[in-house]
Amino acid sequence: MLAEIRLTSPANIQTALESAEKAQNKWTVTTAKEREAILLKAVEIAERRRPELAKALIDEGGNVFGKAIFEVDYLVSALRIAAGQTRQIGGDTMPVEDANRISLTYRLPLGVVVGIGPFIVLKIMMSRLPYPMILITACRPQL
Repeated sequence: MLAEIRLTSPANIQTALESAEKAQNKWTVTTAKEREAILLKAVEIAERRRPELAKALIDEGGNVFGKAIFEVDYLVSALRIAAGQTRQIGGDTMPVEDANRISLTYRLPLGVVVGIGPFIVLKIMMSRLPYPMILITACRPQL
């Protein structure tokens, strides 16, 4: 190891986690329309700040210009897909033995996911992971 640089502390990470858990409780009661609007606003911001985001990728991660622009465009695309998926949430029906019953399954979020890494690089990389699904499905089903 050449160096260890800390820009945060375990206490700051714990505070961020607790804040995210509180926010999740509010997020779970948002409608698909509200989640879609939030994600589309993120698309708008990312598109508007495209050159700034690309420069941050170059400065922080050592990307070349073309790759940095690709990464920003990829993020925008992932957010657009996630916005569209907010209205695609559903459950599955499972076979049951009783002809007069139906069994419906649905997914519930387990909690907050924490990622630690370089600021801009983390945002871009998270667009390739379950991040969009976490954003769109963190809701309680309304039965």
